[in-house]
Amino acid sequence: MRIKILIIISIILAVSTFSCNKRETHWQTDVLLPIVSSEMGVGDIFGAENIASNPDQSVSIVVEEDIDLLNLDSVINIDDTIAVDIFNVPYTFTIPPGQKVIQKETSSKVNFGKMELVHAKAKRAKMKFYVTNSIKQPLLVKYELFCATKDGAIYEVEERVEAATATEHAYVEKEINLDSYDIDLSGPNKNSFNVIYAKTTVWIHPDGDTANVSPTDTVLIVSTFDEFVPEYAYGYLGTHNLVANASSAIKVFGNFSSGSFDLDNMSAYIDVYNFLGVDLTMEINDFATKNSNANTNISLIHSIIGSTLNMQRASESGIDDYPVYARNYKYDISNSNLDQMVEIMPDSLLVSVSGIINPLGNISAGNDFIYFDKGLDAKIKLDIPLNFSATDLLIEDYASINISDDGIKEGDFNILFKNGFPFDFNLQMYIVDNSNSIVDSLFDDATFIGGADVDGYGIVRNKKDTRLRMKFTNKLLESLQSNDKMLIRAKINSVDQKKYKLYQNYSLDIKMVGDFVYDI
Repeated sequence: MRIKILIIISIILAVSTFSCNKRETHWQTDVLLPIVSSEMGVGDIFGAENIASNPDQSVSIVVEEDIDLLNLDSVINIDDTIAVDIFNVPYTFTIPPGQKVIQKETSSKVNFGKMELVHAKAKRAKMKFYVTNSIKQPLLVKYELFCATKDGAIYEVEERVEAATATEHAYVEKEINLDSYDIDLSGPNKNSFNVIYAKTTVWIHPDGDTANVSPTDTVLIVSTFDEFVPEYAYGYLGTHNLVANASSAIKVFGNFSSGSFDLDNMSAYIDVYNFLGVDLTMEINDFATKNSNANTNISLIHSIIGSTLNMQRASESGIDDYPVYARNYKYDISNSNLDQMVEIMPDSLLVSVSGIINPLGNISAGNDFIYFDKGLDAKIKLDIPLNFSATDLLIEDYASINISDDGIKEGDFNILFKNGFPFDFNLQMYIVDNSNSIVDSLFDDATFIGGADVDGYGIVRNKKDTRLRMKFTNKLLESLQSNDKMLIRAKINSVDQKKYKLYQNYSLDIKMVGDFVYDI
């Protein structure tokens, strides 16, 4: 009995061992593995930040660009030398240490060109203060800039100037920082303009000895502006000719590499804002779009071009966060060649203007003002309903590749396209490396993806399916496993060359699935 039991156990163990060895060597399993999943919607083609939905769920491209028409550096000039003062005495005498040698108040005119300013606030301002001493004792020099105040206190500086020698004068240089200082340019009696009001006091330094001073001894003090960037200025800003050429980048058509489209019913406006406290006349000499790659410009054909615009001055609000009430003039340029300007797929807007600031002179009696962060601005707004036809319009998008490399033995690649656009796509999919260089392609030639059908209202109700099956190759598998990004490149063509309105739910969905046999 015991022998029979041992024989049965041996048989069971032998069968079990044979079965396990068989599974380890030959078991296989079929797995569907998602590799690429991409949804290319209207926002992916035109940029989501440029897309706006309409009440009927159709979409429009909205382009808003701000252009600074006036470089304010061009309307202010400054002579960097403020004042040169030479102090001497007409006779010889001795001065003990600590004794005042000279005290003098100065009102120096600053050259602001045509501008007659009574007040300014410095955004950035740097002055230099130079002192040369020919007296044989050290000096103490105090410079009080009465016209420059910050938090109610005037700017003042004291500097030691060493004694001159028998052969050389002593010299000192001091940099003065006047950032954020209020500058009163109306002079000591508040009845002038462009005036720097200061006082200089010179002593024999308390640490020195008694000085013998003669008429040949001098103290030379020079003050200069090294930098003056105003934040605000008030007074008469002068009469100036204005010539400006400005540009602004447009990114909305950046996804299109080539091809063309035909648009309908777009609208556009140019808003001109005068933030200056001056009257001005201006003309828009040119307003154009430019495609840099094609080196193509198209200029606006509209009555606004070359017409004179008389713009009234802005007014001050007294509100810190919004100090200016700008004057605004709005032009509707929809009735123009705007469609041609947009159909070149521009990457920039170009504007050229000319004009005159204060064409009638000082009619404000010195009450002009300027905030230097705002001058003369233009806001361009394009509203482009996406109702268009496309001809070989080339677009590109990227998708991620997700695939493991464990145990794939054989299989197929299945690609499903669900096209929700009324456009045909001639599409190619490229495997690219980290530098976006093409490594391999999925198809020998571009694959045709037919456009979806539309109903009687021209609306796509159901997406059109296109399925492709590709045979597994080790080369393609290796390319997919070695890279993590795929470039989808497609040419778009309208079905029957008709114009179609696009809706926010339109998309082209792409799914690539591996139907693999794994060896486990």
